Amino acid sequence: AVKKPRLKNPKKQREIIERLINFFKENSLATSNMDEIAEGINKSKATLYKYYSSKEKMVNDLISYKVAEISKFALILNDGNIPFTKRYEKSFALLQEHIADITIEFLEDLKTVFPTIYKYIEQLINTAVELLTAYYEEGMNEGFFNKLNARMLSLNDLIMFRQFSDPQFLKENNLTIQQAFQDYYKIRCEGLMR
Repeated sequence: AVKKPRLKNPKKQREIIERLINFFKENSLATSNMDEIAEGINKSKATLYKYYSSKEKMVNDLISYKVAEISKFALILNDGNIPFTKRYEKSFALLQEHIADITIEFLEDLKTVFPTIYKYIEQLINTAVELLTAYYEEGMNEGFFNKLNARMLSLNDLIMFRQFSDPQFLKENNLTIQQAFQDYYKIRCEGLMR
Protein backbone atom coordinates (compact mmCIF):
# COMPACT_ATOMS: atom_id res chain seq x y z
CA ALA A 1 0.00 0.00 0.00
CA VAL A 2 1.14 3.48 -0.82
CA LYS A 3 1.80 5.71 2.19
CA LYS A 4 -0.91 8.33 2.03
CA PRO A 5 -3.65 9.72 4.25
CA ARG A 6 -6.59 7.32 4.62
CA LEU A 7 -10.21 8.38 4.43
CA LYS A 8 -12.27 8.37 7.60
CA ASN A 9 -15.89 7.59 6.88
CA PRO A 10 -17.39 5.55 9.74
CA LYS A 11 -20.45 4.55 7.69
CA LYS A 12 -18.37 3.19 4.79
CA GLN A 13 -15.86 1.54 7.14
CA ARG A 14 -18.65 -0.15 9.08
CA GLU A 15 -20.07 -1.48 5.81
CA ILE A 16 -16.65 -2.91 4.94
CA ILE A 17 -16.31 -4.45 8.42
CA GLU A 18 -19.74 -6.09 8.22
CA ARG A 19 -18.87 -7.56 4.84
CA LEU A 20 -15.52 -8.74 6.22
CA ILE A 21 -17.28 -10.59 9.04
CA ASN A 22 -19.27 -12.59 6.47
CA PHE A 23 -16.22 -13.07 4.27
CA PHE A 24 -14.12 -14.57 7.07
CA LYS A 25 -16.88 -17.03 7.99
CA GLU A 26 -16.02 -18.81 4.76
CA ASN A 27 -12.44 -17.76 4.01
CA SER A 28 -9.09 -17.98 5.72
CA LEU A 29 -7.84 -14.91 7.52
CA ALA A 30 -4.26 -16.15 7.21
CA THR A 31 -4.20 -16.87 3.48
CA SER A 32 -6.64 -14.32 2.01
CA ASN A 33 -4.87 -11.43 0.31
CA MET A 34 -6.28 -7.97 -0.41
CA ASP A 35 -7.31 -8.96 -3.96
CA GLU A 36 -9.35 -11.92 -2.68
CA ILE A 37 -10.86 -9.89 0.14
CA ALA A 38 -11.87 -7.07 -2.23
CA GLU A 39 -13.49 -9.54 -4.61
CA GLY A 40 -15.15 -11.45 -1.75
CA ILE A 41 -16.79 -8.36 -0.26
CA ASN A 42 -17.67 -6.77 -3.62
CA LYS A 43 -15.42 -3.76 -3.21
CA SER A 44 -12.53 -2.70 -5.35
CA LYS A 45 -9.03 -3.07 -3.99
CA ALA A 46 -8.63 0.69 -4.50
CA THR A 47 -11.64 1.29 -2.25
CA LEU A 48 -10.14 -0.86 0.49
CA TYR A 49 -6.86 1.03 0.27
CA LYS A 50 -8.72 4.34 0.54
CA TYR A 51 -9.59 3.36 4.10
CA TYR A 52 -6.93 0.85 5.14
CA SER A 53 -3.22 0.74 4.51
CA SER A 54 -3.07 -3.03 5.09
CA LYS A 55 -5.00 -6.18 5.85
CA GLU A 56 -3.79 -5.90 9.45
CA LYS A 57 -5.43 -2.46 9.80
CA MET A 58 -8.70 -3.89 8.47
CA VAL A 59 -8.57 -6.82 10.86
CA ASN A 60 -7.75 -4.47 13.70
CA ASP A 61 -10.91 -2.47 12.93
CA LEU A 62 -12.95 -5.66 12.60
CA ILE A 63 -11.85 -6.91 16.04
CA SER A 64 -12.30 -3.46 17.59
CA TYR A 65 -15.85 -3.41 16.22
CA LYS A 66 -16.63 -6.91 17.55
CA VAL A 67 -15.14 -6.14 20.97
CA ALA A 68 -17.18 -2.92 21.16
CA GLU A 69 -20.38 -4.79 20.29
CA ILE A 70 -19.71 -7.59 22.77
CA SER A 71 -18.76 -5.04 25.45
CA LYS A 72 -22.33 -3.74 25.39
CA PHE A 73 -23.16 -6.66 27.67
CA ALA A 74 -21.79 -4.48 30.50
CA LEU A 75 -24.59 -1.95 29.96
CA ILE A 76 -27.17 -4.71 30.28
CA LEU A 77 -25.50 -6.31 33.30
CA ASN A 78 -25.55 -2.97 35.15
CA ASP A 79 -29.00 -1.78 34.01
CA GLY A 80 -31.12 -1.37 37.14
CA ASN A 81 -34.28 -1.10 35.01
CA ILE A 82 -33.96 -4.77 34.00
CA PRO A 83 -34.87 -7.40 36.62
CA PHE A 84 -31.67 -8.66 38.21
CA THR A 85 -31.63 -12.25 36.95
CA LYS A 86 -32.83 -11.16 33.49
CA ARG A 87 -29.66 -9.06 33.16
CA TYR A 88 -27.52 -12.21 33.16
CA GLU A 89 -29.77 -13.89 30.61
CA LYS A 90 -29.82 -10.85 28.31
CA SER A 91 -26.04 -10.37 28.63
CA PHE A 92 -25.39 -13.94 27.54
CA ALA A 93 -27.90 -13.59 24.69
CA LEU A 94 -26.05 -10.52 23.40
CA LEU A 95 -22.73 -12.33 23.75
CA GLN A 96 -24.00 -15.33 21.80
CA GLU A 97 -25.40 -13.10 19.08
CA HIS A 98 -22.05 -11.42 18.48
CA ILE A 99 -19.87 -14.52 18.67
CA ALA A 100 -22.09 -16.59 16.38
CA ASP A 101 -20.17 -15.49 13.28
CA ILE A 102 -16.68 -16.05 14.70
CA THR A 103 -15.28 -19.35 13.49
CA ILE A 104 -12.62 -21.48 15.13
CA GLU A 105 -10.46 -21.03 12.04
CA PHE A 106 -10.73 -17.25 12.28
CA LEU A 107 -9.69 -17.32 15.95
CA GLU A 108 -6.83 -19.67 15.16
CA ASP A 109 -5.56 -17.44 12.34
CA LEU A 110 -5.98 -14.31 14.44
CA LYS A 111 -3.97 -15.79 17.31
CA THR A 112 -1.21 -16.93 14.95
CA VAL A 113 -1.02 -14.17 12.34
CA PHE A 114 -2.07 -11.13 14.39
CA PRO A 115 -1.22 -11.90 18.04
CA THR A 116 -1.19 -8.21 18.96
CA ILE A 117 -4.78 -7.83 17.76
CA TYR A 118 -5.75 -11.09 19.49
CA LYS A 119 -4.84 -9.41 22.79
CA TYR A 120 -8.01 -7.29 22.48
CA ILE A 121 -9.96 -10.49 23.06
CA GLU A 122 -7.91 -11.29 26.16
CA GLN A 123 -8.55 -7.76 27.48
CA LEU A 124 -12.27 -8.17 26.86
CA ILE A 125 -12.28 -11.44 28.82
CA ASN A 126 -10.50 -9.84 31.77
CA THR A 127 -12.93 -6.91 31.80
CA ALA A 128 -15.91 -9.27 31.60
CA VAL A 129 -14.65 -11.26 34.57
CA GLU A 130 -14.30 -8.12 36.71
CA LEU A 131 -17.84 -7.04 35.81
CA LEU A 132 -19.20 -10.50 36.58
CA THR A 133 -17.49 -10.50 39.99
CA ALA A 134 -19.30 -7.27 40.89
CA TYR A 135 -22.57 -8.67 39.51
CA TYR A 136 -22.27 -11.88 41.55
CA GLU A 137 -21.47 -9.91 44.70
CA GLU A 138 -24.48 -7.66 44.15
CA GLY A 139 -26.71 -10.69 43.55
CA MET A 140 -25.55 -12.35 46.75
CA ASN A 141 -25.97 -9.17 48.79
CA GLU A 142 -29.49 -8.67 47.40
CA GLY A 143 -30.47 -12.31 48.00
CA PHE A 144 -30.80 -13.33 44.35
CA PHE A 145 -27.92 -15.81 44.55
CA ASN A 146 -26.70 -18.23 47.17
CA LYS A 147 -23.87 -16.89 49.30
CA LEU A 148 -20.76 -18.17 47.54
CA ASN A 149 -17.30 -16.85 46.84
CA ALA A 150 -17.94 -14.36 44.01
CA ARG A 151 -14.27 -14.27 43.10
CA MET A 152 -14.20 -18.06 42.66
CA LEU A 153 -17.28 -17.87 40.44
CA SER A 154 -15.68 -15.23 38.24
CA LEU A 155 -12.35 -17.11 38.16
CA ASN A 156 -14.32 -20.09 36.88
CA ASP A 157 -15.74 -17.78 34.19
CA LEU A 158 -12.21 -16.60 33.37
CA ILE A 159 -10.97 -20.14 32.87
CA MET A 160 -13.95 -21.05 30.70
CA PHE A 161 -13.84 -17.87 28.60
CA ARG A 162 -10.15 -18.44 27.92
CA GLN A 163 -10.89 -21.98 26.86
CA PHE A 164 -13.71 -20.81 24.59
CA SER A 165 -11.34 -18.43 22.84
CA ASP A 166 -8.75 -21.18 22.37
CA PRO A 167 -9.20 -22.78 18.94
CA GLN A 168 -7.39 -25.96 20.01
CA PHE A 169 -9.77 -26.52 22.93
CA LEU A 170 -12.81 -25.99 20.69
CA LYS A 171 -11.49 -28.40 18.06
CA GLU A 172 -10.58 -31.09 20.59
CA ASN A 173 -14.08 -30.91 22.08
CA ASN A 174 -15.91 -30.55 18.76
CA LEU A 175 -17.50 -27.25 19.80
CA THR A 176 -18.28 -23.99 18.11
CA ILE A 177 -17.72 -20.87 20.16
CA GLN A 178 -21.46 -20.27 20.25
CA GLN A 179 -22.22 -23.84 21.40
CA ALA A 180 -19.58 -23.62 24.13
CA PHE A 181 -21.15 -20.44 25.51
CA GLN A 182 -24.68 -21.86 25.28
CA ASP A 183 -23.67 -24.98 27.18
CA TYR A 184 -21.78 -22.99 29.77
CA TYR A 185 -24.72 -20.65 30.32
CA LYS A 186 -27.05 -23.62 30.79
CA ILE A 187 -24.69 -25.27 33.25
CA ARG A 188 -24.16 -21.99 35.13
CA CYS A 189 -27.91 -21.27 35.41
CA GLU A 190 -29.36 -24.73 35.83
CA GLY A 191 -26.52 -26.50 37.57
CA LEU A 192 -25.90 -30.22 37.69
CA MET A 193 -28.71 -31.38 39.97
CA ARG A 194 -32.32 -31.72 38.89
